[in-house]
Amino acid sequence: MLIHLLFTSIALLILLCFFCIRRIMTLALSYVVALQKQKTVAIGILAPSRKKFQDLFIESFILHLRRYATFTFETVECDGQANLDTIRQLSQTLLDNDVDLIYVLGKPATRIVCHQLRSQSRRIPVVSGGTPIETIDIPLKEYQADLPFTAVTTTFSWNEKIASLKKTLPHAQTVLVLFCASDVMSAFAMAERNAIATAGRKYQLFVRTYNVDHIESGTEITQELLTGVDAVIISRCNSRLIGQAQQIARDAARWNVPVLSPESSHASSVFLSTECSVERRIGAQCARQAIKILEGEALAEKIPLCHLIPKHIIHLNLHQVRSLDLQKAAYHLFKGQKRVTLMLK
Repeated sequence: MLIHLLFTSIALLILLCFFCIRRIMTLALSYVVALQKQKTVAIGILAPSRKKFQDLFIESFILHLRRYATFTFETVECDGQANLDTIRQLSQTLLDNDVDLIYVLGKPATRIVCHQLRSQSRRIPVVSGGTPIETIDIPLKEYQADLPFTAVTTTFSWNEKIASLKKTLPHAQTVLVLFCASDVMSAFAMAERNAIATAGRKYQLFVRTYNVDHIESGTEITQELLTGVDAVIISRCNSRLIGQAQQIARDAARWNVPVLSPESSHASSVFLSTECSVERRIGAQCARQAIKILEGEALAEKIPLCHLIPKHIIHLNLHQVRSLDLQKAAYHLFKGQKRVTLMLK
């Protein structure tokens, strides 16, 4: 009987100690969270360049933090100006300034930040957003093996864009893809070019590519370049090339060739343009991950990588349909409207 009482007392004592330790840990965690709330968290944001669509990644990230974070924060926003040397300098500056987290956009900047972080004594969490899976040559999962890293990836989704072009121009056989691989971001542009070519072949299109490496002096689309071409496609990875889309469309229209642009802002001047809804979703998802990390709910390397598939809005400019003398079926289908917006899932 005494032995039984002794074992019972020991068991109760162990149980009491367990609850006491758990309570202490809960209080300690609450104290850490309270301190975190009082502290202003510094978040470094590194974009390879401040193009319009990259601004959407940043705006939605900050907006989501303001709505849902329990801590106060300040951001240090850095523009890499599409220059790898500048990105390296800015990345090192963020690491040296001991920010609490780095939000980085795109593959080149992500690779640079992770490479430099390996030589740092302080393990600063990194959240990467917006890298298309077509450009990933090193699995991002490998970064999680030795770094406080997580990411939200996406895709170029040129399959959907080419499908829209093929539906609108069912008799198209040859397309000309304009891209620019004349600067330090060339590898990224080449990856997109390859993605467009692959999508084109899937829809039985013969794909010709042209490297516009003289864009500084202006891009002129000549009749010789457009001989035998049913449509022109502008890649997205070079901001200066995108900036000349309207001029390219005017040049191509002289020879009755329609243009597809990946920017919705060109909807009034090109035949087909696309608007991708994924930027804001990626920014918000990266903010959710950042909140988990900064509030102590999870380690960055323990947060699973997330992949978001874009939803596309396709703008069909019917003025271009008429002026370029394209398929009458497209005109009759949307008769009476100046511009048609189609949602593709």
